[in-house]
Amino acid sequence: MNIVCLSGYISTHELKLQQTESGKTYLRFSIAISNGKNKEGKAYDPDFINCEAWEERALHISEYYSKGKGIEITGKIKQDKWEDENGNKRNRLKVLVDRIEFPKSNKNENGTGKATEPHSWEPGGADNDTIDDDDFPF
Repeated sequence: MNIVCLSGYISTHELKLQQTESGKTYLRFSIAISNGKNKEGKAYDPDFINCEAWEERALHISEYYSKGKGIEITGKIKQDKWEDENGNKRNRLKVLVDRIEFPKSNKNENGTGKATEPHSWEPGGADNDTIDDDDFPF
């Protein structure tokens, strides 16, 4: 089973929608995940997790999120494999986003500090869950 749940903060400077040659919309971004603190109370370095969202998910994230905004995602881990221009085999892990939520701790826009109601979003239809490797621009 390949399911991952992450809670962190958008760490990508600019959320920029992109399109494949076939016209499918996608968004690549990263989230910072806290690793807690040591015995002295000093925070461990966070992990930065690469994520990718497609179609409606990508549109939703680009519209409602920005750098520093809390996000909770559920998705699956995918490994990209390719050869670089020198013929070296390369790979990287990323999370393909299936579900998005605002964390309960996000503050509302008027600055009162009251937590907003959690907001989830899932696209309708099973066709959004299929990603064809031919849609990747690399």
